[in-house]
Amino acid sequence: MGHLAPATIGIPVRTAQLDSTRLRHAFWLRLLIGASALAMLVFAALVLSIEVRLDDKVEARYQEALSLAERALDAHRLGGASAKVSSRAMEASRSGRFLNQVAAYTVALSILLALSFGTMFGVLLWRTQKASRDAMGMLDRLAREDGLTGITNRRGLDEGIAIELARARRNGHSLTVAMLDLDYFKKFNDRRGHAAGDALLRGAAQAWRREVRPTDLLARYGGEEFTLVLSDCDADAACRLIDRLRLCVPERQTFSAGVAQWERHESPEQLLARADRALQTAKKEGRNRTIVSGREPQIALPLQTA
Repeated sequence: MGHLAPATIGIPVRTAQLDSTRLRHAFWLRLLIGASALAMLVFAALVLSIEVRLDDKVEARYQEALSLAERALDAHRLGGASAKVSSRAMEASRSGRFLNQVAAYTVALSILLALSFGTMFGVLLWRTQKASRDAMGMLDRLAREDGLTGITNRRGLDEGIAIELARARRNGHSLTVAMLDLDYFKKFNDRRGHAAGDALLRGAAQAWRREVRPTDLLARYGGEEFTLVLSDCDADAACRLIDRLRLCVPERQTFSAGVAQWERHESPEQLLARADRALQTAKKEGRNRTIVSGREPQIALPLQTA
């Protein structure tokens, strides 16, 4: 059995990558808008603060100068001129207050616009981050999903079996791996065509996925070969599960299976290799059968006579 590379994900991954690029561009654009809105808000608040302080100082100086002017004019008995100066001063004061109100309203409007831009930026940023998380999640799922069958691919298998083995070592539970190989699949493919062969692979994978537990890992190892990683399951229970899986393969297709129960010293690679050797034995013994590693049929050797 050859070790095949993970199936190419193809167009969905390229599409997701393009979506991710567009999301990044949109994120930076919205970040620029938000930074501009924040700068406007800070500038408006600064201008309003300075304008208010200047207004208070100018008003105080203005009133002080006006009072001095009136006292000087009264001292020289120029009451009429004093009244005229006072009238024009009051008019100028009213004009100044009006201009100050216009400036204050302008600054307030700037603050309101800045707050509006800031709120819009916050909403857009949240939506961009959510879309980015969704896109990254889709890319991560596609990187571990077989494009043809929709189940876990070889990369996901390598990661998953290491996790399950570490969990079994920590909890002291049993762990069993089964390798499944559809019998005479090449002949089926040649006779029925590649489309029918792909449909058989998809149908078998989906039917098996409905039969296994949510905690079990079903992966496409490569070609017509599949792998089951069964947590908290011994070899006998794995064989019973495989007998159920034989009943739901489309087209009455048969398969050979090799089973290996984890021994505490084994690495994931060693466990898979034992299951693979048991599978090869099942195929040599006539296919459509299950062989458990360590329980292979013994070959009777001819007796030697003296």
